[in-house]
Amino acid sequence: MQFLGYVPKSERGVTLLEALLATAIAALMLGTLMQLLSDSQTELRAKNIADQIQNFQRVAAHYYQANRSQIMQAMENDSNGEAGEYCRVNLDKNGKGGTPAFDLKKNTCMIDASLLQARRLLPERGTHKTAHGEKLVAIFKRRYDDDKDILTQDVEMLVLTVLDKKGGGYTRNKARFAESSSIANYMGATGGVLPDQDRGKCIVDKSKGLFEVCGNGWKLDLQDFLDNSQLSSFRAML
Repeated sequence: MQFLGYVPKSERGVTLLEALLATAIAALMLGTLMQLLSDSQTELRAKNIADQIQNFQRVAAHYYQANRSQIMQAMENDSNGEAGEYCRVNLDKNGKGGTPAFDLKKNTCMIDASLLQARRLLPERGTHKTAHGEKLVAIFKRRYDDDKDILTQDVEMLVLTVLDKKGGGYTRNKARFAESSSIANYMGATGGVLPDQDRGKCIVDKSKGLFEVCGNGWKLDLQDFLDNSQLSSFRAML
């Protein structure tokens, strides 16, 4: 900076201005580069999570096909008392314990990675959680006919990423919503997003307990898949 002392006054301002402009341009380029790197990292994480969810989808679907008759029974009346064996979550590392997870009113059956690990359908090692610490669960649901009075043989499967930590909370902002949208895009027709806020065509209303998951050409309400206790826990994390 000492050379400025030898610059005529009429030129000193121009020289400083050029220096400031150069600094601003460099900072802008650096900021843009950092943003590009951040976007690239977000997209890479989104793709990895999408791959993880799709793999879980395939394994959960295989589990259903291998135990179809028992799971169908579990979602209807559990007359043989086996629902808790086939619809169970939160098993320990030895594949023991856990919590029965079926609802005869909503005709659903829930499983998670711990059950699939116990059945040796997923590797025993590893937590099978996303980069955000969310576990994967699959919910099977028997569908009614058009008159809503007879259970059919058709079954829907919903895969969710969920937090299971007490006192935890979901990150709900534009950046996380954008990442979730990228995950859904990577998954194609099966991918959907629970929005960060009420977005008109996809509604989130915490006061009413209305939480819609929306994908490409489809929409569903979590109230149809989660029981009241699960919905309350989910609402408390938002």
